[in-house]
Parts: sequence; structure tokens; C-alpha cells
Amino acid sequence: MKELWRQVDGLLRGREAFSSEEALGKVQAKHLLVMVLLLAAVYGLFMGLYAVFSREVGEYRQMASCAFKVPALYVLTLFICYPSLYVFSTLLGSRLSFWSTLRLLLAVTTITVTVLASFGPIVGFFALSTESYPFMKLLNVAFFTAAGFLGVGALVKAWKSLVKAQEQSAPPVMQSTAAPPPIPQPGMQPYAVDDSTRQINKVFRLWIVIYALVGCQMAWVLRPFVLDPGSEFAWFRARHANFFVDVWHTIWKLLS
Repeated sequence: MKELWRQVDGLLRGREAFSSEEALGKVQAKHLLVMVLLLAAVYGLFMGLYAVFSREVGEYRQMASCAFKVPALYVLTLFICYPSLYVFSTLLGSRLSFWSTLRLLLAVTTITVTVLASFGPIVGFFALSTESYPFMKLLNVAFFTAAGFLGVGALVKAWKSLVKAQEQSAPPVMQSTAAPPPIPQPGMQPYAVDDSTRQINKVFRLWIVIYALVGCQMAWVLRPFVLDPGSEFAWFRARHANFFVDVWHTIWKLLS
């Protein structure tokens, strides 16, 4: 367990694992997966406390349900979206290997769920101190969103760092001796970003949007996470509407 946390702490502090593909290759994917499952389950336990304290007879099954669903949310979203990122980036010229790409996404997912787990005690506090169901739903949506933004920020930085490291390690292009190499101007980058790199970055940004949409819909498929005090316990709900419509209705109920 100490070794597992050491890797997580290293990801949070230095991001050394993202400095090159060789450094990323030293990351133990199985250790990161274990930490994702554990930390997401911890947040799920805090999330399920609302079903215990919001009704006369506490629904402890909701804690078990959330402890299973929150890890499932992240793992399923990761493995649904991962193949498209690897295939698209490879077709456009990325030199990251299959396993390096997977390690990168697992590392960033670990950062995301670590941030989310840190919000767990706050969720537990409000589960004890409020009975507002719309407030608790939106509070959890806000924490998932905050963790997601921080995770995406880490992913973007890691991706740029790895692409830059690959460009700098690429063999230099032979230049004609007829003309001297151009003198770099102040503020210019010491290396040129070619069209393939621009295309990879564009596809990467598009993939982030797809990843976010899949994550939101996956959360909707796995609901309920926050159990309505007036509803019976259920592992899953029937399909209707979508995540964004439900969030809008919840905001309306909270403000009305």
C-alpha cells in the first residue's frame, strides 16, 4: 500500500512520469488501476451517506452501490474512449505506444479520482447537515466537474510534454548547405511544430470533449448515485431523458 501511495504522490507533486515515454514506461499500470478503484470507492462511500441520514431508516445499500458505481464510472469511461484516442493519434503520426497511451490515461485518471476522494469528507459533512436532495445532487456534480477539469488539465500538460519530448528526440532533418539555417527570433520556439503535431493536438482536444460526454452519459446510465429520500432503493433506474436535462431540472428545483 505504501508503494501504491508513493506513485500517486509522485503524480500529484512532480509529474516526472510525463517527462518522456521512457519515464512513463516505469509507471506500474496495475498499481494505478488499484488506486483508481480504491479512491473512487472511498468517495462512493461518502456519497452514499446521504441515503443513510436523509431518511428515518437508513439505506446502507446505497453506500455499497456508490462504492461500486463510482469506480465503474471511471474505469468504463476510460476503456470505452481509450481505443479511439490511440487509433486516431497513431494514424496522425503520434509515436506513443499502445501501453504508453494506456499508462498516460490511467495516470491522469488516478489524479482525477485522488482529487475527487479529497472532496469525500465535505460530501459526508453535508450529508449529515442537510436534507435538500437537489443541493446534494448538484454538490456532487460540482465535485465531479472540478475533479474532471483538474484531470483534463493534467492530461493536456502531460500530452504536450510527451509530444515535445518526442519531437526533441527525433533525428534532425538534414539541411541544404546552400543556405545557412534561419536565426531564431526572440520569443520563437527552438523547434518547429509540424502539421502532423497540430493535427494530433486537434484530435486530442476533440477526444477530450468526447471523453467528457461519454463520462456524463455513463453517470446517467449508472444512476442513482444520490438516492432521493422519497424513492425506494434501486441499483439502476429506467432510461429516460439525459444527464444534462436532469441537471437543469435539479437546478430549477433548487432555485424555485
